[in-house]
Amino acid sequence: MAVSLNQGGKVMYTNQIRSFLYSGLICMAALVLPAITSCNSSESDSEAIEYTGITTQAVIDNNNAEDVLMGPMIGGELNTGMSAFGAIDANSMSGKGSLPVIKILTTLGRSLNNLDYTFDHEDLPAASSAIAAYTDIDYGDCGGSLSYNLQMDDQTYAFTGYFSANSFCNDDMTISGEMTALGQFNAATQGFTSLTMTYDALSFIEDDTSMTFDGTVVIVPSGTVLTITLDAKMKDNNTGEVYWYENFVLTYTEATTYDQFSISGRFFEPNHGYVNLNTTTAFITNTDEDYPSQGVLVTTGAAGSEGGSTKAMLTALSSSTYNVQADTNGDGTYDYDSGVLNWADSEL
Repeated sequence: MAVSLNQGGKVMYTNQIRSFLYSGLICMAALVLPAITSCNSSESDSEAIEYTGITTQAVIDNNNAEDVLMGPMIGGELNTGMSAFGAIDANSMSGKGSLPVIKILTTLGRSLNNLDYTFDHEDLPAASSAIAAYTDIDYGDCGGSLSYNLQMDDQTYAFTGYFSANSFCNDDMTISGEMTALGQFNAATQGFTSLTMTYDALSFIEDDTSMTFDGTVVIVPSGTVLTITLDAKMKDNNTGEVYWYENFVLTYTEATTYDQFSISGRFFEPNHGYVNLNTTTAFITNTDEDYPSQGVLVTTGAAGSEGGSTKAMLTALSSSTYNVQADTNGDGTYDYDSGVLNWADSEL
């Protein structure tokens, strides 16, 4: 990474942090907008989101087994038209298209590590100042405004940021609401050690689709491994349905010839209740392939008729096929088997 120093040897990165946090707004738009089916209403929700769906643990059966496995990775029911593991363009964060949760979060994390930390000398603080501040306002190409204030301590390299979108419209997508950020930069390694982004009733409107996101994304890089934790609620403003991620942890590694990820945590679906997620074998996708060739995800639901927990298990068989099994009565045996399914044929 390119780095410039002022005469006192202090590093200043406010422009680059501003660019990354702006991409955080766009990435979140890409995450929430495809998660729902378009309706006629397009009103946003400026209030804090309250989950009013089923709060008890879901009973897994052969009808919802694939939903509770795939739903957490696409942000809702399986109606987006694209596999949760499908490839996306890491440079395309416009909010258009069906972009799954896994890919959006990993793209956001990779963007954090791939920033160019070069800065202009006129952006540096005065020699006597320990805090660098950057305040500005952008105007959308189709209306509204986005104001922001960033501050970084040029001795400790801790930074804070605040974004406020007032019907900010770019590329026919309108954003309203607030986002704050806290982070720590390591001058020795020239990288972030942590970043927390908090979204406060941030609404996105595109065409007939309207969604509001409320919650926190925490990104912690460590070498080649990214740990991304999502605690958030997403609301379909057209239907009023809310999807809830609780301590949803994505661990992601980008290697030379493949990508690897695991997920864990809890996901609430308003019509089914919640399931607990556990990746028992990490998913691996080769760089020249669209789908994982190995990996196992298990979701655990409520007790079945035999007293044990109902479960569903997704197994990647190859880069083109997978399998879903379910223990629908809680006897410890998978009594439902989907057979061999094709990733490309999945109606998600």
